[in-house]
Amino acid sequence: MHGCFRRALPLTALIFLPSLAQAERIVSSLTNANIVDVSTALPFWLASPFKTDPNYRFLTSATVPVGMANAVVNARVFSDNGGQPGALIADLGTQDISGSTNTVWTFKATSRVLLDPSTTYWVGLGNVSTNPFTISVVMDPTNYSFAAVPGASMTNLTATGMGSGTNPPAPFDSFGTNAVLPFEVDGDLTGLAVLRLQPEPGGGMKVISTNGTGYPHMIQAATNLDPPVVWENLGSNTLALSGAWEFRDLNATNYSRRFYRSVVP
Repeated sequence: MHGCFRRALPLTALIFLPSLAQAERIVSSLTNANIVDVSTALPFWLASPFKTDPNYRFLTSATVPVGMANAVVNARVFSDNGGQPGALIADLGTQDISGSTNTVWTFKATSRVLLDPSTTYWVGLGNVSTNPFTISVVMDPTNYSFAAVPGASMTNLTATGMGSGTNPPAPFDSFGTNAVLPFEVDGDLTGLAVLRLQPEPGGGMKVISTNGTGYPHMIQAATNLDPPVVWENLGSNTLALSGAWEFRDLNATNYSRRFYRSVVP
């Protein structure tokens, strides 16, 4: 994702960078018709994977179905480690489902969690209480189905394990393609936001971010916009969650004009 402002300013041009946009469903397997409830032992965890689309997104929530039980459940998102849940990406918190008639529970991210494009992650659900609970699973992998934004996908794989207290298994065990965890993951798609430029004494140029949203990007420069345009990589960085970021082009003095843009590496 990138863009540029084509009207030349002295020595440079404005650039654009992605920022937060409206949240949407990334993937969902909650529409499977063959979801059934299965009783589990303590402290049981079940995880299944999904793959993001070719965009950077901020994770907002994960929704899972849980059967009737007097238990406290925890939802987490993990990286992929060779086809198994790997490092913890986000702890989405716990919910007490004791005595509730709810069948679908949404676990919301309390901080910004960046999901990389075209990357596999695992959603895991575990019992962190001392009571058994009933988990909802997709039992027939031959009829497994899902909905997703273009480029995202889900796989009918499963990893299970017995945790320790409030901690998930380390590591998970492979469980094949039976009893897949159904879930939905929502996220904020990155849009476009303007950065501003500030000439510096001596002819340098400072690129300042004031409203970005914390994801990696590469600053590039070109001397003109006539095709074929040759963009030069100047440097990369990650915006702070506040949007604050600065880049200094000390070589700007070598050019009568220069155009800048930002791209996702």
